[in-house]
Amino acid sequence: MNTAKPAVLMITLIGLLCAPAVLAAGDANVFLGRRALTDSAFDRADVERRAQYGVAVSLEFDWPVAIALDLLSSNDESTEAPNTEYPLQVNTEVDVMELDLGVRKFWGKRARPYVGGGVAYIQLSASQSMNGDLGGGARFTVPVVDEDQGEFGYWLNTGFAYLIGKHFNIGVDVRYSGAEMTFSPELADSDVDLSTGGFQFGAMLGFHW
Repeated sequence: MNTAKPAVLMITLIGLLCAPAVLAAGDANVFLGRRALTDSAFDRADVERRAQYGVAVSLEFDWPVAIALDLLSSNDESTEAPNTEYPLQVNTEVDVMELDLGVRKFWGKRARPYVGGGVAYIQLSASQSMNGDLGGGARFTVPVVDEDQGEFGYWLNTGFAYLIGKHFNIGVDVRYSGAEMTFSPELADSDVDLSTGGFQFGAMLGFHW
């Protein structure tokens, strides 16, 4: 799984924002929080709740709403031991990268509640393997899932930002995103439809100009 991909995309996004940012007012905030995936398949693998980080940028051009450009990333891994007579382990790793484009509406000058929404591109990378010993000392490893897909969906968010002085923000953010994907597990007879995205909540710290 390419865990460097979210970091590369985040750096690219920040670079692309430098030019328009000097022509507009706006905010650039670091997001630190958690993502809760909605599909029950992730519950069973114990990777449904994970730390999330990212950047949330709002650009204002004297319009009623600001342009929103957000990039969020999270990853988690788990090792489970199924309740069988054999010593088996199931290793699961899930990475989610989400790029959001849309609009945000702010109210107020210093204490600023907001709502937003738009189009999301969600990249989900998932790998799962089973390994163990069925007796006689012969160990094995069987791949179960090895998928890397991206799909378009939607995102909605709301939150509250407080301006400290002229240039520093603190705040909280809650959002929901969704996209539908289809995976093909190695040991399954048919494809599996997954609802990716989920609830995201956390704190923000950043810069206002």
